[in-house]
Amino acid sequence: KTDFYAFPDELIRNYAVQELQVRDHQAFSLPFSFWEEEDLKHLPKGTDIQISIIGKIDPRNRDYEMVLSAIRQVLPQLSKSDQHLKLCCLGKAKGAYAKKMVKAFSELENKNFGFRYFKDFIPQEKFEAEVAASQYLLIPTKAKTRFTIYEEHYGFSKISGNINDLIRYHRMALIQADYPLKRAFDPLFIKYHTSGDLADQLLALSKKPLPKPNFKELLADYNRQAMQKHYMDTFNRLIEGNKIH
Repeated sequence: KTDFYAFPDELIRNYAVQELQVRDHQAFSLPFSFWEEEDLKHLPKGTDIQISIIGKIDPRNRDYEMVLSAIRQVLPQLSKSDQHLKLCCLGKAKGAYAKKMVKAFSELENKNFGFRYFKDFIPQEKFEAEVAASQYLLIPTKAKTRFTIYEEHYGFSKISGNINDLIRYHRMALIQADYPLKRAFDPLFIKYHTSGDLADQLLALSKKPLPKPNFKELLADYNRQAMQKHYMDTFNRLIEGNKIH
């Protein structure tokens, strides 16, 4: 018998209550991510825009074809306006699909577009250096994926780990417009619908980066101290037998 269920954010908790018949008093949220000052010490350097996709190159969870199409569409405009853009696939590139994507992106490289990837596991120090060099993250998450026999719906039945990366490292992110987000998170994301829309967003960012939002204020509930308090308050309420809302 399960007495309580923990979910990684409030939206997924609410989905479980409304759609999966989990009782309201049994469901609570325990976010998996937090930030602290140590994670914010590295700021992006240089004038060229670097955008990173964090995670291994895998077609089951991310739509790399849409990203590839967007890069192909934006290249003529980058050359015409002499703007520069770098894309970094910040995860292990292993397997036939990953090699195919690496080849396709690499073939597009020119003086206006650069591409980086990693063949092997990325040490944490190198990973954080690449995040520090990135002005933006790109989260090309597919709306639906599968885990063994189960169909998963991102933002409803599971959370993208890249949302946690945004919280930890305070980087704005481009994201598929149909990914459900807390309204308070809206200033942290740049939404796109199609590859053409993504291309337009990439071109706009290469010309004029967006002002950085006040991450510390918008993510105040996710700093280490606030998150520790949230966990302790939740556990204490469980121990005391009170209902959790």
